[in-house]
Amino acid sequence: MAKPFPGVTPKVSPEALALGQHAWAPRVVVADDDPRCRAALQRSLTHLGFRVVPAEDGYAALQTIRRHGADALLTDLIMPHMDGPELLLRVSLVAPWVRCVAMTGAAPSEPRLISARERGALETLRKPFSLEQLETVLWRALRRPSAP
Repeated sequence: MAKPFPGVTPKVSPEALALGQHAWAPRVVVADDDPRCRAALQRSLTHLGFRVVPAEDGYAALQTIRRHGADALLTDLIMPHMDGPELLLRVSLVAPWVRCVAMTGAAPSEPRLISARERGALETLRKPFSLEQLETVLWRALRRPSAP
């Protein structure tokens, strides 16, 4: 069954959002070693209608994608064990259909964001960012055509 990616945010009941009962919604793996940031992103994306799977580092994110699949990956660039650039490279090899978005709050951010794009990030975000920016960037990445 094809997953629709409508041009507008899906409107579903808060109860359905809380339970993740909208199976057609894009599945997003969120990789961030900061538990508060990860929880905030999970709440925000769930509120926007996405199915969210949190991961505390690159290894956990990669295992989730390998085992359960994903439509998108939202990853911090600086994490212990496996950083964002390494995660992006590995995801591009094992699951090239996953749309990747990189984020960082570290200064200087520009070289890191360029490196992320070279390793497979379709979009990038500088922390802090608004919920509107997050939604726009994630949908833009999800709508990009697959590489041949």
